[in-house]
Amino acid sequence: NIPAPPSPLIDALKSGNAIAFVGSGLSVAAGGPKWEKILKNIVDYSFQVKPNSNKKIQKAKMAVDNGKYLDAATLLCSVLGENIFKDSVCKQLNTITGENAYPTISHYILMRLDFKCFITTNYDTLLEQAVKPKGIQVWTHSTRNLASLINGTEKPFILKIHGDVNNSDDIIIKREDYAKLYTNYVVPDILKNLLRNHPFWVGYGHQDPHISYYLDELNKKLGLSCGTALIHKDDHLLIAKLNSMNIFSSELSTYDDIPAYLNLLLMETTNKIVFEVVLSNPIPYKTEITKKANKITEVINSSCEFEAEFIENISYSEKLYFIVDVTNFERLFEALSSDQ
Repeated sequence: NIPAPPSPLIDALKSGNAIAFVGSGLSVAAGGPKWEKILKNIVDYSFQVKPNSNKKIQKAKMAVDNGKYLDAATLLCSVLGENIFKDSVCKQLNTITGENAYPTISHYILMRLDFKCFITTNYDTLLEQAVKPKGIQVWTHSTRNLASLINGTEKPFILKIHGDVNNSDDIIIKREDYAKLYTNYVVPDILKNLLRNHPFWVGYGHQDPHISYYLDELNKKLGLSCGTALIHKDDHLLIAKLNSMNIFSSELSTYDDIPAYLNLLLMETTNKIVFEVVLSNPIPYKTEITKKANKITEVINSSCEFEAEFIENISYSEKLYFIVDVTNFERLFEALSSDQ
């Protein structure tokens, strides 16, 4: 049931003219909190520390319950103060930041695709953690000389358009922040230039507080009218919005199919495939996991006339992920079965 990636996206990736927009769905899959949960926790905290603001906090709670997350953020920010509010958001993202960051297989496959850049509205560090070998330039909307840096590089980069968790003062989260960001001529000009490439949207749903505002601004100010979006088939509101902007929707039956779709895209554009090895006996220690992965890699490489590369265990000790040339994939099973 996995839809085939559309040819315009495949062609754009092969020619080096594709960019990725990455939303919060990938972060949630890695264990990050949903926006509703983040804001509800801050509502509860606000009731405790600001009892004299109960009416305003209650309005924020109603806004969260109704899915109006930007309105809730604005109200809570006015109750707690901007610094405390943004710090509270970032603290809840510590589970997917730095040493606590365990990217999913979707992150790892995505970062192996030949996108010119990865633009994300997420604040966490999962994308850069998934780059192997380590090392990719990461910029935010407030990076000095941002336009010059982007124009002067030919290497892929990550642009955290709404800020970084390691600098809470910098994050874009309430309506006023959005207004400042998109009235600043630098960011719209940068996006306008980047959107000459084919955009690929992944990890977004209509409940993501960023996506609706984001698409509206891009369409209104930049004339966004092309691209491909990976969307749940039941997300009718977002599909309708995308269709009105001539953005093709690749519709999935479940978000669990994102890795398989990205793997198809990897096969079509790089002739590589990522595969999973599930161990019969889970290994509790990282060093032992690495030893086992190296052993499997050694068996594959010595038994076949091709090389397999260990990607990661994605924090699940019974699952190991490798990447090989797709033309050699069938011979893989013989190699693996020989290692008891």
